[in-house]
Amino acid sequence: MKTLTLILLFLSISINAFSISREEEKFLNAAENGDIEEIKYLLENKNLNVNTKDEYNNTALIFSSAFGYNEIVELLIENGANIELKNKLGGNALILASYKNNYDIVKSLIESGADINARDKNGNTVLIVALNGKNPEISKLLIESGADVNAKGENDCTPLMLPSYYGDYKMVKYLIESGADINAKDKNGWTALMFAARNGYDKIAQLLIKSGADIKVKDRDGKTALSIAKEERYSDIIRLLRKKRR
Repeated sequence: MKTLTLILLFLSISINAFSISREEEKFLNAAENGDIEEIKYLLENKNLNVNTKDEYNNTALIFSSAFGYNEIVELLIENGANIELKNKLGGNALILASYKNNYDIVKSLIESGADINARDKNGNTVLIVALNGKNPEISKLLIESGADVNAKGENDCTPLMLPSYYGDYKMVKYLIESGADINAKDKNGWTALMFAARNGYDKIAQLLIKSGADIKVKDRDGKTALSIAKEERYSDIIRLLRKKRR
């Protein structure tokens, strides 16, 4: 996901002054580097705007959420930080914490009322971002907290397609049990079953079929899961799909 890569690049670039004061620059640097004492001092003595942004619209809360500084996150929220502000690529505190696998921060942000279905600039939801980062515990927390398991993201990708693509059987099972649409299609007409077939995950393919996946679905090029498996020469999946086709 190019958007997430760029968001993280934005976070890695050193803070530089463009239209902020020296104290505000120190404040953002302290959030990026985990210096809670400096943040406390600046908030108490310099009358700073807790939502100060750098040139990429990163806030102190976005920095501390992405880099895993839980105490700073809580301090900033207590001082009125806006948890929904986004940087120029659509990354907010919850999106970045979810991608970076900062569980406690994700939990704190949810408890503070963060939008569980927030999207980045390309339309990826928090859940899709967490799954793209291969963070199962955070993904489960998001779902338990009300994340939409069928909300599509970039290229009409659904949450179920991601673990089907990279082979996380337990997460596929959990998403199905949570109400994921098994036969949803992305912009190319691919389903979760096609992604599993493409990468040779026969156990996931079997689970999807058992749960109602339509093996006759065709993508925009007329390919089925079986024809995709044949192209990749995955014999176990080919046998499975041929058996189910009868």
